[in-house]
Amino acid sequence: MKRIVKITSLLLALVIAALMGVSCGVDYTDDEIKKVARELIEASFGINDIYFGKGLPISEEDSEEAKKFAEENGLELDNIQFLPVTEESPYTSIAMIKEATAKVYSRAYCESLYKTAFEGFSLQDGAQAVYAKYMEDGNGTLTVRIDLAEKELPARTYDYSTIKVKSKKEKSVKVEIVSYLDGKKEEKPAVFTLVKEENGWRLDTPTY
Repeated sequence: MKRIVKITSLLLALVIAALMGVSCGVDYTDDEIKKVARELIEASFGINDIYFGKGLPISEEDSEEAKKFAEENGLELDNIQFLPVTEESPYTSIAMIKEATAKVYSRAYCESLYKTAFEGFSLQDGAQAVYAKYMEDGNGTLTVRIDLAEKELPARTYDYSTIKVKSKKEKSVKVEIVSYLDGKKEEKPAVFTLVKEENGWRLDTPTY
């Protein structure tokens, strides 16, 4: 009888420990993740466009804004590679773009975006340089590289009713979702990683 009691007590202790491990680790439900994944994916579209698509609205090359910008920076209008954003632009500084980006993407992914968009980089063989897409002049005016301003992103959409949680840890989760490219269903679902940071969940993979 004592042996049975000991075994029962041991099993109960193991069950309690397992439950404690779950409560101390994964403290979110699949439904919560599905909701936040949809919100982040939807919010990512505008961010993706800033970095990889058309970008922000810029002044016409022969506009008064462009002429003023060239004069203030001692440049010839015909040789300008960057033009200032218009008054309609939702962002007027690099800091504003970074703030919006950090609400959607993880710190690690943000750093790669910032480097590409605001610093540029050279390829490994050094044969080709990729220049920054955005710069601020000495007056703090946000400008956009004109030869990148009209690039279109693929027309990708997602069926949010198909979101599934594939795996989850204490501070990371993988989800999959059916996607369409130019209206055609992709053969395999898209898989995204979300990470939990101090300000909430963030996408750790691109969605374009």
